[in-house]
Amino acid sequence: MSKQKVKIFFFYLIVFLPFGLPIVFIGYTYLSTEVDSYLYSDSSNFNSEKWKEGPSKYRYSVLSHIIAQVVRKNMSQKEVLKKLGKPDSTNNNSWQYETIRPGYRLIDFSGGGLQITFSQNKILEIKDNTWVD
Repeated sequence: MSKQKVKIFFFYLIVFLPFGLPIVFIGYTYLSTEVDSYLYSDSSNFNSEKWKEGPSKYRYSVLSHIIAQVVRKNMSQKEVLKKLGKPDSTNNNSWQYETIRPGYRLIDFSGGGLQITFSQNKILEIKDNTWVD
């Protein structure tokens, strides 16, 4: 490769890279969010095996359906384990199932998920405790 071609290559690299990278990043972010909203839009289709795989965007998408129709007050801990699997964390009489918000974020200040509180091995409270900063 000649010195002239190398100089031209680096010239274009220096001139267009600062403008090209943000465009690629913005495009990827937009497309990723659009694809996720399409993939996770059907929130009424609960799949126990998929839920049990762990914190995921799927969990986030079916959270309201779980609270409304899958788990009910006075269900036993065994019934919950059968439907949702082991919780991601426990604290006294409270179980936490973590979720991940759909979409791509460079820095994501969000967390939480499904929190189930038990009293005498029966569900006392079911709560969506997701948060976004």
